[in-house]
Amino acid sequence: MAIDSSALFDSTLPSPRLRRFARASLGFLGGSLTRFAARLALAEQVADERRQLARLDDSLLRDIGIDRACAHRESGRRFWDLPTDRDC
Repeated sequence: MAIDSSALFDSTLPSPRLRRFARASLGFLGGSLTRFAARLALAEQVADERRQLARLDDSLLRDIGIDRACAHRESGRRFWDLPTDRDC
């Protein structure tokens, strides 16, 4: 359910300047929350990939060109520690 912000601001804020500021702030916060949610979804996807990597056996790791130690290091990274080549 969407809130009609213009009706809310027009009826509660006395000056046009305050209404413009409130609308701009709401737009900025909405964009920030959207970016945060996308980043959080990416972090969860990467964490799942790291869990899958940790479960691979040595022959499968060799097939993708990494050894057990590298897989262990990667799977042990924190969920917020995202690779630099991944983007939301």
